[in-house]
Amino acid sequence: MRLDVKFEGFLMKANLYEIFCSIQGEGLLVGTKQVFLRLTGCNLRCSYCDTMESFSGVKECLIYPVVGKTSGAKLMSNPVSVSKICNLIDSYSAPWLSLTGGEPLLQAEFMEELLLHSKDSNYKVLLETNGSLPDHLTKIIDYLDCISMDMKLPNVVGKELWDEHQEFLRIAAKKPIYIKIIITPDYEMKDFAKALQIIKKIDINIPLFIQPVTPKVMITNDSIDIYEAISLQSYALGFINDVRILPQIHPWLKLT
Repeated sequence: MRLDVKFEGFLMKANLYEIFCSIQGEGLLVGTKQVFLRLTGCNLRCSYCDTMESFSGVKECLIYPVVGKTSGAKLMSNPVSVSKICNLIDSYSAPWLSLTGGEPLLQAEFMEELLLHSKDSNYKVLLETNGSLPDHLTKIIDYLDCISMDMKLPNVVGKELWDEHQEFLRIAAKKPIYIKIIITPDYEMKDFAKALQIIKKIDINIPLFIQPVTPKVMITNDSIDIYEAISLQSYALGFINDVRILPQIHPWLKLT
């Protein structure tokens, strides 16, 4: 996939989907106030994806000025320069900047430029990634404060990513990291066990979040039973020291 990344003097441009400020709804930093920079493009097609609109480039990026709300959205033409993005993220007040997508590492060169020019800001930087592009991670890992890595089970992406995940985790473990495994009703236990073996091989102290998939329609019951999640947690604790169950909270709070 070729993404729209261009040079403007010494500053790069990239295609964004949206910029907003809200609370983190997943993983180790849940509940923390963050500025979210959502880049377009993704190399995977997960069955449960909730941001399919960010798969490809868009002509205009959405800017949400009100924390946690989509009201009053402004439009900004793509591609967007590093300097403009730095000004936008500085207009918010939050301790964390989340780089998300899509898959943000597809635009790793742009992110490297962005983080280089924003290194004097007060933001800590979180990378939210599908954990399948280890070579891209090496370009920006020195700028990151925390990594949120998904381990994708084969049933949700249609292929195995074990080698990619293991290499990614080996590199990412140099930084604070936590792992999410999204569990859908059609998961296979052998795949969950394989993921645990990979984590155990790298570091048994990496926090693991078992995340029951968020129903596409909140009133339906197309997620897994909580007692099944508890059973998976008990099993995983035989391999890894810190295993937690946590669904996405922002859909329930009706936040962006």
